[in-house]
Amino acid sequence: MGKKDVGIISIFGRGHWLAKELAQNGFQVSLIDLSNNYPRTTPADWEGPFGVFRSQDLSDSQIYSMTHAQTIVESDAGFCLWPEAGPIECTGPLSRLQMRRYATDALLDYFRDLDRGHITKDVFAKIQKQTFKNAWPAYFANHLSSLRYKENKEALSSKTLATPFLSPFFHRLASRQAVQESLEDLKNSGVEVFEGGFLRDISEDGKTIQRLELEVSGRSFLIEASRWLIMLSGIEISLLDERVQKILQPYKAAAPQWSWIRYGVEVKQIEDLKSIPPHFVVIDDVYGPWYNTNVMIFQMTTNINQFDIWLRIPNSQRFQKQYLEDIKLEIHRLIGKRLPMLDITDTLMPQEYIYSFNDLGPPRFCMYSTSDLNAQKRKSWRNVTWSSPEEWPAQDATSIMREQTKLYHLLEEARNHDRTL
Repeated sequence: MGKKDVGIISIFGRGHWLAKELAQNGFQVSLIDLSNNYPRTTPADWEGPFGVFRSQDLSDSQIYSMTHAQTIVESDAGFCLWPEAGPIECTGPLSRLQMRRYATDALLDYFRDLDRGHITKDVFAKIQKQTFKNAWPAYFANHLSSLRYKENKEALSSKTLATPFLSPFFHRLASRQAVQESLEDLKNSGVEVFEGGFLRDISEDGKTIQRLELEVSGRSFLIEASRWLIMLSGIEISLLDERVQKILQPYKAAAPQWSWIRYGVEVKQIEDLKSIPPHFVVIDDVYGPWYNTNVMIFQMTTNINQFDIWLRIPNSQRFQKQYLEDIKLEIHRLIGKRLPMLDITDTLMPQEYIYSFNDLGPPRFCMYSTSDLNAQKRKSWRNVTWSSPEEWPAQDATSIMREQTKLYHLLEEARNHDRTL
């Protein structure tokens, strides 16, 4: 098979755009997809709640990667927030009126900068001077898909780009077929793809990783690369073979503090369903803590009568049945309060209600405490770059694409200077 320039260890579609972009620009690339190590995770669970923002700084190839072979649901109203004071449609015919109801000029300038992919110092300084009451959507944009937990009034950050709420917006109806077609597209682009395998061993000398031993359908493969990108979190690595765990993650992995979980509600078919956005965020109390049922993300599914409802709970409660049942009752109460036209006929409990950690593994979407991440150690090799939830600033698709752009430029620079990362 020969030694590759770059080897990418990935799950659930992480790194697909990067692998293809590298291959199309002269890199020899191997992608090792270990998704089958987490067999109970469903397509909806690996897709997540955040949707996709088409910000101006995304390339055409990145948009293609996020839409190719996918069933996408465009939101004519854009990203939709629904606090108690009334809905905010970020694009569409009512957006100007609704945004003006909530937004100061400083807030609008902030979101326009986010759409362009760069926050100027002047714009950030202006948003900092606003009261939380006038600028809470900016705080929420920094908080929603973040991987580091902060209280709502501490969430504003200049270090990373928040989700660009004013960008055109859609969400994807994930399927195993779409992921398979994405892998086939990579193969056709010249990427060497290994899927359905189990990582059995890693050869390293303390300074570099030389090769991996992968077992696929009973056959062993030795995969060599000059540089490696590892896109698994420490706690995801904990589900791999013990030998591999000890090599990749000899230190204690940071455990998530919060987990995003997914309920489903089926409702009676009524005409009013057509007027409901396909994706919207209900915030019960803007000034309350942004977790549990105080923030719920509603997302239309393939069934017009069914919504997925995503919310974030303490990770310690993830498999506690009584806690999950209590959350269900609170969801019903809040739907009755905010969406009384919906007549719930059935509620689908999260996967965590049925399966154990051994079945599901760590949460696909989560939040860590900043102190835990700062304390976590990573094994360091000269030819390895870590790009996983612990390193990302946020976990929505747009933010991940921005991170992969940075990785691409790092690898291109390394090739130009003939050095390893």
